[in-house]
Amino acid sequence: VAKSGVNKKQWYQRRVRGKLIDIPKTRSLYLFGLLHYLTSFALTNVYSKHFLGMSSPLVCDLCSLSYGLVEKAPKILNCGDTFCLLCLAKIIQDGATPDGNITCRICAKVTSLPAEGVTALPTNNVVIKLLKQKQEEENILCAEPDHLAQKLTSFCSSPECMKLICIVCSMTIHKDHDVKTIDKAFEYHRELILSQVQTLKGILVQVDQKAENVNSQISPLKLEKENTEKRIRDRFNKIKDWVSRRETMLLESLNNSAQKISEGLVSSQQMLGTLSSSTKHTIESIESQLNNNSGPAAQLEFLKSTKNYTTNLNFSLETSLQNIKNEDWKIAPTLTFEGYDEATIISFLASVGKVVAKSGVNKKQCGEERKLRVVEDIILLENQNTKRVYGPELSDRFGRLSHPTHIQIAPKELLNGSARSELKYSPSKQAPLFPSDLILISDSIKHHIVLIEKNSGKTVSFIGKFGDQAGELNDPQGLAITKSAIHSNLLLLVADSNNNRVQAFDLRTGDYVNQFNAPKFIKAPVGICVNHQNNNIFVANSLLNTVTVHSGFPLDLNVSGGYKDFGTRLSVIGGMNIPRCVALNSKGHLIVANEQKIDIFDTNHKLLITLSVRGNNNNKVLLEGVCVDKQDNILVCDSGAHKVLFFDKEGNFIIAVGKEGNEFDSMNSPTGLVVDNENGDIFVSNGDRIIVFKPNLYK
Repeated sequence: VAKSGVNKKQWYQRRVRGKLIDIPKTRSLYLFGLLHYLTSFALTNVYSKHFLGMSSPLVCDLCSLSYGLVEKAPKILNCGDTFCLLCLAKIIQDGATPDGNITCRICAKVTSLPAEGVTALPTNNVVIKLLKQKQEEENILCAEPDHLAQKLTSFCSSPECMKLICIVCSMTIHKDHDVKTIDKAFEYHRELILSQVQTLKGILVQVDQKAENVNSQISPLKLEKENTEKRIRDRFNKIKDWVSRRETMLLESLNNSAQKISEGLVSSQQMLGTLSSSTKHTIESIESQLNNNSGPAAQLEFLKSTKNYTTNLNFSLETSLQNIKNEDWKIAPTLTFEGYDEATIISFLASVGKVVAKSGVNKKQCGEERKLRVVEDIILLENQNTKRVYGPELSDRFGRLSHPTHIQIAPKELLNGSARSELKYSPSKQAPLFPSDLILISDSIKHHIVLIEKNSGKTVSFIGKFGDQAGELNDPQGLAITKSAIHSNLLLLVADSNNNRVQAFDLRTGDYVNQFNAPKFIKAPVGICVNHQNNNIFVANSLLNTVTVHSGFPLDLNVSGGYKDFGTRLSVIGGMNIPRCVALNSKGHLIVANEQKIDIFDTNHKLLITLSVRGNNNNKVLLEGVCVDKQDNILVCDSGAHKVLFFDKEGNFIIAVGKEGNEFDSMNSPTGLVVDNENGDIFVSNGDRIIVFKPNLYK
């Protein structure tokens, strides 16, 4: 009954999922739902169990829990009673049955257990079938606990729901949603999905068309590639033919020139032989007359013929001198080949042609053209050891480094007075260059010295060109800077390796100054350094396994000899093993980098210590450049191991720096290095670039 004072609306309120909602006030609908619930409950539980004394066939009589398909599987005993597997296992575990038997808890009959245990008892398939039927029935019932087992009759099409619901759900939880009957929802979503399928079919048609279009381009692309390849080969075969014919013409010209010169030399040889014979005959005749003129009569006869003798002698002398001075007796001209340098030829070949993708062809199909990245003049690196890298493209005007070998910087002790004069090749008067602003690099392939501005990495100028004349170079190697009382500017000394000499250039103008050689003592010079106290020059001769000491330009104008004594050999230091580079420390001790060891000599050229360097299984030791810093620490390039080795002034090993590779901060057979004593930066010539390391690299 409704108590007085209680709102009827509250009587019909029920909680659904924690929320108070209003059940429709239609009493018949509520009574119908209540009757349906009570009937179902009575039939399945109350009526069957309490009134008939029977339990549900889907519930275990021991635990009163529903059967399952695995752990709660229904097992039949010999008496016909069914219990769940979990209860039977618990009975056996508690030890409440005789060994190998189990007693039914309803009829007390004993059932023998199989050898495999309780799991091997037969399963009640009737119960299993009823369980599956119940599950199928439950799938069409609403899952909401308070909806009195209502059947699923509608579908909520709201995006946040999209599920089957009962009639109670449609009037409560999904009251304001897009609810449709199952048949209408089926038709609606069926049409929607079919529409999407049709759209997908249209996209599939486009994909197939594009795929067919791509497939249709593969064969023409292959044919076009073959035709282009044929054109490239034909073009270069013609170039090869031109080069071959030009080679044949040059060789024929060389043979003709050599033959003409040879014929001229043979003719000259014959004429000189004739002249020699006639001159000898004249001399013998006159000497014979002189020797036979003994006695007054003979002397008188000789004096009568003196005029004839004098005339014959004068004629013979004039003829001989005339023939000797004749152009025909000059030394034969040398035969040389003059042509484009390698860079020009490579540039020409690069301009012969290029492969490009024609317009209308997808770049992704042909592969995007990969352009060569132009490297900036200075590359700033994040590597903790590397400060910057110069090259490989140093300047658009002067081109790239081909093979930098040795590197040099003007020593600080020389940068005073007139040595501070402005360089001739300064780029502008607003920013004049001085020797202290330069890095000097010997390029052994292009046969010149590259002058680079230290701070910007820009190429300033070159010194030298290929050849064997004065001021020309052939495989320049070691570099050293010196000063002279005769010259107002600093001088650059270059070890001109293949010309077996040392040349001096004016560092301010780049002009040739002087040279010296000694065929027996200078052979393939590769390393050079200067003692700035006395200007003596140390030259490492790789083919002779020696270091020779020569006099430099005088430091005092009052010293006799001066200019003429430049390059005079003072001494020879032997016992080397292919010396590659030399350096001097502050004590004047000579440091020689041989291929696999470092020799240190005192000021009297006596060996103080030898530092042996061992390689590993992968790399052979090949020591190249050597230098010292302000603390007399020794730095050596190991070209074979692609590293720079550091030793203290006593010769103790400190560290090896570098890794092999072609990256900007990697080593690739380093050959030369120098320390800038102004800031401690370490410059290393490496492959086709110069790497600059920080000064605290090895401290």
